[in-house]
Amino acid sequence: MFALSWVAKRTSHPSERRRKQRNGLRSRWPWRVDGISLGPMLPVRRRLCGACLASMLAVLMVAACSLDRAGLGAGASTAPEAGVEAGGGVGGSGGSSAWGGTGATAGEGGLSGSAGHGGGAGTEAGGASGSAGAGGGAGASAGAAGAVGGAAGAGGVSVDCPDAGGEMVALPGGFCIDTTEVTRASYSAWLVSGLQGTQPPECGWNTSFEPLATCMNHPKDVCQGQCDGHPQVCVDWCDAWSYCQSHGKRLCGRLQGGATPTDGFAHETEDAWYRACTSGGVNQWTFGNDVGMPPYACNFGHDSDTLPTVASGSMVGCQSSAAGYVGVFDMTGNAAEWQDSCAAGGAEQDLCRLRGGSFDRGAASNRCDADRMEARSVASFATGFRCCFP
Repeated sequence: MFALSWVAKRTSHPSERRRKQRNGLRSRWPWRVDGISLGPMLPVRRRLCGACLASMLAVLMVAACSLDRAGLGAGASTAPEAGVEAGGGVGGSGGSSAWGGTGATAGEGGLSGSAGHGGGAGTEAGGASGSAGAGGGAGASAGAAGAVGGAAGAGGVSVDCPDAGGEMVALPGGFCIDTTEVTRASYSAWLVSGLQGTQPPECGWNTSFEPLATCMNHPKDVCQGQCDGHPQVCVDWCDAWSYCQSHGKRLCGRLQGGATPTDGFAHETEDAWYRACTSGGVNQWTFGNDVGMPPYACNFGHDSDTLPTVASGSMVGCQSSAAGYVGVFDMTGNAAEWQDSCAAGGAEQDLCRLRGGSFDRGAASNRCDADRMEARSVASFATGFRCCFP
């Protein structure tokens, strides 16, 4: 608050003052604010009433306060505010989360991430020039980039599928699955590679990864001769698990890794194999909802005396036509497939789930939601497997 002083200009002799009164002359009274003259002396009658003087003082005090505020606003408050606007609160750290599978959420994170803290720094500093908020501007740019990354995530980020041990395809839901059941040629190459790797604790009893010889030599139930392209059958659950693990994949289970609970096998949001077979919950069989009449689109519905397995992927109609799920063959029929979904116990005789039916079973047993389990140690002429990732 500026000091207001009212200074009366006095004359040197009383008779002079009386003379000015008689002649009606006015004295000049100098008004000064904080010792600084505000202009020409204001003519005021010497006999000025107290109320009028109080009113004039009040007006000048209000004017002084207004000047005070204007000075502060120009010097400090505007700049921090600009700093906040430059910082923008629209940070970018959330954008990096677009690496994940939830896509849309990642984009929202980009709009409210922490990279906009530069603007906050401008506010705390008082912002004489607002320059501290420039960092916030960079944060806003990072946020925009994050939003773009999030938008990409919303559409589903492509998964880099490994092709070792069999070709894979990326499906909606952010996972990969083998395009066919593992072939006899691929399995034989793995056996001679020396890359068998480790087994889970439940497989401590399994001492060999060789297909069961008595099963493979059956003349009617198993392909004989030129069979490299046929699915590898006559292997147990532990053989299948180790093959996938050795190639940087996994035996199909939960959508994003791990084993599927035994009661969760028919949920497209939980089970990777079921999601692929049903095209995201749409189809009852991999090719659709109408089985039709023989010959079927897939290899099933006959006994082994007529025809055992066929070459994997050779029946081009045995796949989905739904967008995003094309190119995954034989999930219905041909050979049943081991899945990472076993009853608790951790022993040789634990029941583990088989998926997709097989050539020797009818339409109902070949539905994507068919409920069938076998002991972990069983090696059958009609059972093979495929792998998933990650």
